[in-house]
Amino acid sequence: MPAVLARVVRMGMPLGVALCIWWSGPARTFAQAPHPDPATLINRAMSLVVTCAYGIKASQEKDGVVKTSDLSAREKAMQSKMSVIVFFRPGRFAFTGMWGEKVRSTDVWTVTFAPAASGQPAARAGEDSRLNEAMNNMTGFAQIDQATGGLVHAQAWLKSKMFFADVITRWGIPAPVTVTILSANLTLDQRLSGKAWVPDKASVDVWAIASWWILATPVHYSYPVSFTCGKEATGDDR
Repeated sequence: MPAVLARVVRMGMPLGVALCIWWSGPARTFAQAPHPDPATLINRAMSLVVTCAYGIKASQEKDGVVKTSDLSAREKAMQSKMSVIVFFRPGRFAFTGMWGEKVRSTDVWTVTFAPAASGQPAARAGEDSRLNEAMNNMTGFAQIDQATGGLVHAQAWLKSKMFFADVITRWGIPAPVTVTILSANLTLDQRLSGKAWVPDKASVDVWAIASWWILATPVHYSYPVSFTCGKEATGDDR
């Protein structure tokens, strides 16, 4: 029996109370142990992000019919300016919680985030303003390897519905088009290659209601991404 515990028992304190005091000491110390700053963790993880070749397809489900195709010109333009570094651009999110856990045999810090109350970044030159608006409206969590500081997994989803309106031209006739995004989910998994965490797979899944003139149809879009990372992977400085 530790000396401290023996001493409080000799003082006449019941053993049960003495045990509670003894065990509560380490618990209080653990609870007060400082966690790393979540913003610093995320920024460090983004500095370690690597990029490599990947393939992506566009899948659209409408009226029970699924069509798979290559990305449209607009989708390619959006994709060329998108990366996990852009997603976690400083100022976009407020970090709302943090704890340690084990994920796939890896000790990670799990950091939760939500849209920042103010000062969120605007789209930069060449970036799609609507995609930036959607990223600013997302909440989720990121898991950071405690040993290396690399990003292991990230998941995000829209905090609230979004509405977009546009005008397209068909058969030479301008037509109003509206899209209400009901939900959108983003996931990214990375794997350890040597000492670096590299992209493994990702996906974007969107449910929306699209209307052309007065015709409205529910539409499901999905964009699975597969990566082929090897020794050629280099730092992404975007």
